[in-house]
Amino acid sequence: MRTIWSLLRTELSAHDTMLRSFVVVAAIISAANLAMGGATPAFTVCVLTVAFLPSILFAQDERMHLDAMYSILPVTRAQFVIARYLCVVLVAVAATLVGIVVARVNDAVRGPGAGIPPLSVAGVAGLAVAVLGVIVALQLLLFFSLGYTRTGMYAYGATMALMFAFGFLIKKFPDLTATIIRWAGSAWTGVFGPGIAVAVLAVSAAGSVRLYQRRNL
Repeated sequence: MRTIWSLLRTELSAHDTMLRSFVVVAAIISAANLAMGGATPAFTVCVLTVAFLPSILFAQDERMHLDAMYSILPVTRAQFVIARYLCVVLVAVAATLVGIVVARVNDAVRGPGAGIPPLSVAGVAGLAVAVLGVIVALQLLLFFSLGYTRTGMYAYGATMALMFAFGFLIKKFPDLTATIIRWAGSAWTGVFGPGIAVAVLAVSAAGSVRLYQRRNL
């Protein structure tokens, strides 16, 4: 476990500049949504922005030949996979906490219910984290199995397919919108959402380990 944490620190250090830029862009986008639509869209955008992180990380790996650097370190491929997943999860947790703070500050300044619609912060967080978990799990599985160059379009395509499927389901089943709003209004969603994300990411990580070990670098 100590090796994984050391590798995680190496990951954060190697991608330090990129992560700083990513935080700045996410902050600008979230602030714009906060100004225009209130805390609910800003919070959701703040969390879902992390969905773009896997592609950025793997693109930088190939651009800076970090795969070669990791290959000479005394770590296994399985340890590298786990460290990469932990890196993304760490950023997701930070984004969620920042989003919660933003929502609380918005309530304190504008008053409860200033967002449209007034929903449970925990419920919105749970839904956003669950959706993020599914998107990131799929992307990481593709990137570890095929690499960024071969996966770039597939990863974006898979993400767009999920978004279109979600829109289709809402249009096809109008009651689904009411159900989602009801979930977003329940504090219990704040518990089940992260649980779903963790379960999906665990399955994805197990698959990524097996596929990355077989991959010819």
